[in-house]
Amino acid sequence: MRTALLFFATLLCVLGAFAQDAGANRQVTFWTTEVENDRINVQKEIGAMFTEKTGIQVKVVPVQENRLAERVTAAFAARSLPDVIFHPIDFTVGWAEAEILDCESATRSVHILGETTFGRGPLNLVKMAQGYAAVPADGWGQLLLYRKDLFEKKGLPVPNTWEKIIAAARTLHNPPFIWGFKAATDPDQIYTQQVFEHIALSNDVRLVNASGNVDLNTPEMVEALNYYKIRPPDKIYAEPADTFVATFIGSPEINILKWLLQTKEGHLIFEGRGFSLGLEERKFKAMEIEVEIGIRPEDVIILPGESGLLQAKVDMVSNLGSERSL
Repeated sequence: MRTALLFFATLLCVLGAFAQDAGANRQVTFWTTEVENDRINVQKEIGAMFTEKTGIQVKVVPVQENRLAERVTAAFAARSLPDVIFHPIDFTVGWAEAEILDCESATRSVHILGETTFGRGPLNLVKMAQGYAAVPADGWGQLLLYRKDLFEKKGLPVPNTWEKIIAAARTLHNPPFIWGFKAATDPDQIYTQQVFEHIALSNDVRLVNASGNVDLNTPEMVEALNYYKIRPPDKIYAEPADTFVATFIGSPEINILKWLLQTKEGHLIFEGRGFSLGLEERKFKAMEIEVEIGIRPEDVIILPGESGLLQAKVDMVSNLGSERSL
C-alpha cells in the first residue's frame, strides 16, 4: 500500500528531499489545503521550479481542509494516496500510527535538510520511536485585528482583555454597515477549533491536569465556552451577515456572483453574463444597482445539455467517496 509523506516544510525543499523515490513515476502528486487561487498559483510556480530542476512533474491538488481527513481515509482504503500531503499537525500522530504516513521518508528528508534547520519544538511534536512522522515548516498564531481610528473616535481602549473586546463590539456594532466582532463560528470548520484554542489559552485552559490526565471540565474551560457562545451555526450558514461571513462558512465554499439588479418595464430583473432572471410580477420603481448573489453548491441542480438556467464549465471533479465535488 502506498503511503504519503506529510508535508509541513517548504514545498521545493521537501520535494527535492524525496525526489529519488518519485523518479520512476516522473510525477509527484501534492495535496494542499491552501486552496485559495493566489496560493494555488504560488504552489504551482514552486512546483514548476522543482520540475525545471529535476524533470519530475508536480500535480497540485487543492483539498478543502474540512474534507482532508475524509479524503485521506478514502484514498488510504483505495490505495491511492498522494505522494505529499500538506495538512495541520492535528492529524500527524494518528496517521503515522495508522501507517498512512511514511515515517521513513519524512525522517530521511529531515536528515537531508539537517535537524538544525528546524526548531526543536516543532521537531519534537512530530518525533516518534521510528524517527519523524513529518517534516515541520510553518506555524501561525491568531490575531485580533481592530480599527484603531474607530477605537480612538469612540474613546475605546485597546481590546486586550475579554471585557474590552465585548465592550468595543457592543459600542461599534451597527449592522449592516459594521459588525462589532467577527470570529469563526461553524463547528464543522477546523478554523473554529483553532480560533477557540486561543480564546481558551487566554483563560489559562489546559487539556491535561497536574496528574497528567485529560480534563476539560474545569472552571477555566467553562468560562471560555460561555464567552464564545455564538449564534446557531445553521442560522449563520443560512443567513450570513455579509459576504465575508458567507464565504467563511461552508465547504465547498459558496459561489459569489456579481449581477446587475434593475427594472425593465416596471419588472425586477437580475442580469448576468448571457442571461436574465425575472423575480416578481408586480411593478417596481426604476432602479439599477450591482448586487452580489450567493449560491451554495448543494443548491445547484445539474441538468443535461442547455436545459438549465445557467451555462457552466466543469473544471475539475473530485471523488469524495459518497459524493463528488465539481
